Amino acid sequence: MNRLKSLLVAALILVPVCAFAQAAVSVMDSAAPPQLNGDLTGWPKTPAIVLDKKEQVVIGQSDWTGPDMLSGKVYITYDKDNLYIAADIASKNPQFNSQNASNIYNGDALELYVGTDLSNPARKSYGPADVQVIISPGKAGDGAEIYSMTDKGDIPGAKVATSATAAGYILEASIPLQYFFKLNVGPGKSIGFDLDLDDCGPMGKARSLQMSFSGSSTSWQDPSTWGTLTFSGQTLYVNNSPKMAMPGAVAAEMGPLEGKKNASTSGDLIWGFNGGDLGGFTGKVSAETVTLTEGTGAMRIDADGSQGWNQGLAVCSPVPLANQWENFKAITMDIYFPEGSLAKAGYGEVYLVTQAPANNWNQIKMSVHEGWNHIKQEVDGTQFKGGLTKVFLVFNSGGPIAGSVVIDNIRGLEKGAAAKLTGKVTDGSGKPVAGAIVAVAKQLLTAGADGGFTVDLPEDDYVGEVFAPGFKSDKEPVKVHAGGANTWNITLKADSYKLKSAVADVFFDKKIRTFNPNYMYGVNIAAWYDPKWMTDPSGLEKTKAVSSYFRIPGGAYGNYFNWRTGAVMAKDGVSVQWTPDFNWPKMAEFLQSVPNSEALLIANIMTGTPQDALDWIADIKAKGIQLKYVELGNEPDYEAGLQFQGQDKYWTVIDNYCQHYLEFAKAIKAKYPDLKLMGPTPAQVENRERKEGEPWLAAADSPWWVEKFLEECGPYVDVVSVHSYPYWSNDSDGNLLSKTDHWAEWIPKIRESIKKNIPGRADKIEIAVTEWNSGDETPATARLVNGIFCADYLAQMMLLGVNQSDIWDLYTQKPGLGGGHGLMDPNNNPSQPFQERAHYWAIYMMEHYFGNTLFQARSNQDDLDIYASTGRGHKYLLVINKSNSAAYNTQINLGGGAKAKNKLDFYQLSPNEYQWSENLYRAVIDKGPAHLKASGMVGSRFAYTFPPYSITCIQVDPAK
Repeated sequence: MNRLKSLLVAALILVPVCAFAQAAVSVMDSAAPPQLNGDLTGWPKTPAIVLDKKEQVVIGQSDWTGPDMLSGKVYITYDKDNLYIAADIASKNPQFNSQNASNIYNGDALELYVGTDLSNPARKSYGPADVQVIISPGKAGDGAEIYSMTDKGDIPGAKVATSATAAGYILEASIPLQYFFKLNVGPGKSIGFDLDLDDCGPMGKARSLQMSFSGSSTSWQDPSTWGTLTFSGQTLYVNNSPKMAMPGAVAAEMGPLEGKKNASTSGDLIWGFNGGDLGGFTGKVSAETVTLTEGTGAMRIDADGSQGWNQGLAVCSPVPLANQWENFKAITMDIYFPEGSLAKAGYGEVYLVTQAPANNWNQIKMSVHEGWNHIKQEVDGTQFKGGLTKVFLVFNSGGPIAGSVVIDNIRGLEKGAAAKLTGKVTDGSGKPVAGAIVAVAKQLLTAGADGGFTVDLPEDDYVGEVFAPGFKSDKEPVKVHAGGANTWNITLKADSYKLKSAVADVFFDKKIRTFNPNYMYGVNIAAWYDPKWMTDPSGLEKTKAVSSYFRIPGGAYGNYFNWRTGAVMAKDGVSVQWTPDFNWPKMAEFLQSVPNSEALLIANIMTGTPQDALDWIADIKAKGIQLKYVELGNEPDYEAGLQFQGQDKYWTVIDNYCQHYLEFAKAIKAKYPDLKLMGPTPAQVENRERKEGEPWLAAADSPWWVEKFLEECGPYVDVVSVHSYPYWSNDSDGNLLSKTDHWAEWIPKIRESIKKNIPGRADKIEIAVTEWNSGDETPATARLVNGIFCADYLAQMMLLGVNQSDIWDLYTQKPGLGGGHGLMDPNNNPSQPFQERAHYWAIYMMEHYFGNTLFQARSNQDDLDIYASTGRGHKYLLVINKSNSAAYNTQINLGGGAKAKNKLDFYQLSPNEYQWSENLYRAVIDKGPAHLKASGMVGSRFAYTFPPYSITCIQVDPAK
């Protein structure tokens, strides 16, 4: 550090602003803007916000060893154009943030919280004038950015610079004042303000430390915890402009009377709710005459306090225009959520569930926000064939919805007049790409030998996709007009990737562990499935190929399902919500049809009794179905709205859950002492107690579900069961794949807790992950990336000592988010029912081409993971290339001496074998794993190139 800079920083530190007390800071303006060059020289002498005390650490406090591990001095100034921020940060692992978008906080970063409207400082949720901004240094400056978590995009005009220092790094940024809605800058003017400092820690994979100006770990959600920032200079600025539009963003209409201006007037009006007519809807509904977008009325739905999944609040039968729905290409509607209604919900979804002879449970699901939502959702008319018989209005939310919701102006947009589209697929040199797959308007075409294709379509605007092995897929808009020539020619770019070198070492003389494959390839099935799916020969054969261990009756329904009647109880714990067709007798029939099947039973400890559980266990055994494990309850940390004897927020208290666990456990052990009992099944392995639900908001010092459960229930615990969806937003492939090392942190913590609380039986206590997948049902869950993630995540569980895993779930339907958790899709490919998803093939490959005794193996590349095993008389390697841009030419050392001779079989899943079409909502290339044989014998080492985004199983056998 030069002398000028040393004197400057010393001057800045003379007037530090400490956290807590008032959590307030005053800042001066600048006559000249600071230069953003990664050097603090020349920055004005503004007060510093100093973060260097243990009490300021709100995440990872027990791991924080002192200011050299993480601390910071932050300087803020402004002029008539920008807000300027600089930070001198000490970090053991500086300038490391490989994340972006909504996962950008999972790395080194500075988080700013700004609220320009102080009229309600006690507000518990964000208003239109509140924002969360994250400034990331990227990886040593590569990929540095300023991202708005609130508006979900990079801030236009914002700039960032960074540089390394001996102790850590410097971060500088400018943000246009125009970005801050309703900002009023002037002498003595104040705004709501907070600041966090994030650090990814030594692993460099996820945030492990956070320090806070206000001392709060929930500033990202709760503005009432923020402090204030006061402008002390003479600069004046008032932002009277509309809220700055982020790239691709749509401004929210918050007022109840603002919805009309963007309401659709196209198509056939299905429900207008005019004149007090609710159009056949019954349930928690009433007529509305003020908040509306069309005509003289709307429908108000009482959603106050409703929360969780499948909140069935209204149902309609008969359905207007029932026989016309199969002609619709899209459904539009207007939905109003008042300001504050989703403050505690975390997220909101609304969907129509339609019943027709073609599909009795078709979901049209839509994400929603506060204010008016003008929704247009494309639909597949074939799902409505035979005429609609019933429509349900269903809500999903992560916490309770406040107040009522208004729905109006539900319309169906019909397909246009007939037209013809022709085109040709060529490569960069103009040569035809014969066999290319063209997906447009829900139709799948194959290019001929000349690359040409022709299709008849209704007049409309479409998005077309083109796929071919060896080429990058193409996606672009296509306009089709009636009565004219419509041509769409596509030039595909050849796949291009970097070729990198790698070395992998395998040690078949260093055993790690042996696991039971029957329990590691478990699958969840659910009571809401169509019973036809469970008896279809094609579906059964594909199911038998991957699993014989099934968790029933399906996730949250474990807390609501009455096994005798098949009824699913409502949130009051007393009344019946609905009775699905896939009841216990039909579940039993399915289990009996799968050879050597075994059930993992979720005993209903929340709306059932111990005697109910004992009787169900007896019936399972009487039917000849294997049962060795019983899980007591499901995700109690998510059940704030499920009442117990009229009490809300009961099951989210660990003491209450444990009380019932012990009651059921003692009854079951008394009659069936050999059954192994499992709990506490939190929705995420890391979740801590929060009585209000929404465990992701729990304080860092709240009890960890696993720890407290073991403290209270240890003598009656045989298995610690948890759930894991490590990247819920699922909006970045790179961020998702960075989560595969999640278990390296949490399995040791579980084992440590077991040893602490059950020392006499610690070596006999198992660990089970009874629900897992990547995250929310975005398109990522259907693409190849989910197969790659699932293979690596499952292999990590095997490696680190998990005894059971049950992926969520067997079958999927079409959710509005465009993906689906299920291993197979029974509905959406007419030519291939029960079509396999990428994660089905991942499980299939590991089940068939990987063993159950693990050995040490390693790779010298972060993106190339290798696992070694034996089983069925073979040696196996599992190699996963998580890079989408690099192939790895890998030298693999098998050991065994210079004279060893081996023959190799390769089974591979890559973009050549699987590609997903968002347009068609199905895989358009779905060949299953390719079988490739080595051309000759190899010795103790061999080379192989693993293509980008690939799973490769290698069977190694001694040459004969």
